[in-house]
Amino acid sequence: MSRKNVRVDIPVGRIDKTVQLGDAIVERHIDLGPNSPLTGQVDMTEFATVITDIKANRTPAKQDGRKKEAWNEESRIIIGIGKGQNLQSTGTVNWHINQCTRFMKFKFKGNEEQASLWGYDVVVTQKGGRRNVKFKVPKRSPNGLLELGTAIVNKHTTDGLSTIFLTPTFDMAAMAARIVTAQQLREDASNSDATKQAGNELARNLCGYGQGQTSETYGTLYWDITRVRDLLLTVHDNNEEKLSLWGFNVVVSTSHGTKPTELP
Repeated sequence: MSRKNVRVDIPVGRIDKTVQLGDAIVERHIDLGPNSPLTGQVDMTEFATVITDIKANRTPAKQDGRKKEAWNEESRIIIGIGKGQNLQSTGTVNWHINQCTRFMKFKFKGNEEQASLWGYDVVVTQKGGRRNVKFKVPKRSPNGLLELGTAIVNKHTTDGLSTIFLTPTFDMAAMAARIVTAQQLREDASNSDATKQAGNELARNLCGYGQGQTSETYGTLYWDITRVRDLLLTVHDNNEEKLSLWGFNVVVSTSHGTKPTELP
């Protein structure tokens, strides 16, 4: 004998999808008015309040995430490692550093280790009687390039009139300004990320998806939606497809055997 199996999905772990389901439940409840099976059974005022609180934290968190991406991308362009950029991208931090690097290779030829005073990691090796020199530059690391650039500018400033980077060949003021701008953008992105994480964590806890939380965690949206689902399954016994009108994803199938259906 065939058996009817019903699965009513709840988007567990997905905040936005859970809020979307919650909104659908509230909308359906309001549309039915006094005839809603939830009336007198579920505190829909509290239900709607939880959704509002989640949105109040989740929406700014998503906006902060977009700000972080934009600020980080702008900083990468200023540094000179954005999409399509290379060492010939004039005026970027990377371009300034490369200009300084090439000059140092000329200035300290045979004694390149001196470049370490400007923050460079200089590696000198011998092979087959040949001396090999490598200036290690963090070519694709935003923070690495900013740290190296800052070290170069600081050494230039400390040396004062005895600096090796003379104008007009080198515009160290422009380099310093680009570094400061990029650092500020990355700091803003970092602060935005911290705010986003805090907002997301609160939204996740209100939803019921925080660490240690389950469908039994009282007062969360997950807890409320689970109760609504269970009530509607009772109200619409043998006609479970109607739960789709409340926003639920309902999957109905048939099988042979007597194993009871388990709800998620």
